[in-house]
Amino acid sequence: MSAVYGLFPTPEAAQRAVNGLRSAGIGDARITVISSEPFEEHEFAAHDHATWMGWIALGGAIVGLASATWLTRMTELAWPLPTGNMPIVAWWPNLTA
Repeated sequence: MSAVYGLFPTPEAAQRAVNGLRSAGIGDARITVISSEPFEEHEFAAHDHATWMGWIALGGAIVGLASATWLTRMTELAWPLPTGNMPIVAWWPNLTA
């Protein structure tokens, strides 16, 4: 496998290089552009835009909320305190704390 590396002074020059590679018949899957800052206004920035990171974060949030709610509820039920005729598990304070 061979690779060609290029260092460009401006994002416009990098975009011209990407366009030149595409016109030479090189597919987008074989072109990688690395930058120290985001350049959303250029086409090469949107090449690998779709990721699973948002869904992974959402899954972690749901698992975290369910685990914290379960742990709090089980703790309150394991050591019931006299609450003056109110429910032992108080849902609103547990979810907002």
